[in-house]
Formats: sequence, C-alpha cells, structure tokens
Amino acid sequence: MIEIKSLSRLSIQELYQAFEDAFADYEIQLSQDELETMLVRRGFVSELTFGAFYNTGIVGYCIF
Repeated sequence: MIEIKSLSRLSIQELYQAFEDAFADYEIQLSQDELETMLVRRGFVSELTFGAFYNTGIVGYCIF
C-alpha cells in the first residue's frame, strides 16, 4: 500500500537517492550537493513537502 507522508524525517541522502533514481535516464545529473543547493535556493521546507512511500522506501515526492 502506498502511504503519503511528510518528508520531515527523510534524510537528504534518501531524498537524493529518490531524485537520482527518478532522473537516471537524463543526460545531465546533479550531485547531492547541487541538489541541496537547489532546494535551499527554492526555499524547500521538508515539513511542507510530502512524498509517496511504498513499504519502507520513497517512490515519489513533490517539492514545496
């Protein structure tokens, strides 16, 4: 079953892994540091961001 939960308890490593998996076929890749910089620049607030979790892993999210 898929659950929707806040990303407030998700580590940046887990968030990056989901991002990397989602965009694996893209020609341009971001490093974890680049993703963190982008999130800060865009005003990322983990408490306001939700993701879809299947079993124990994240399978998708929307960044707010």
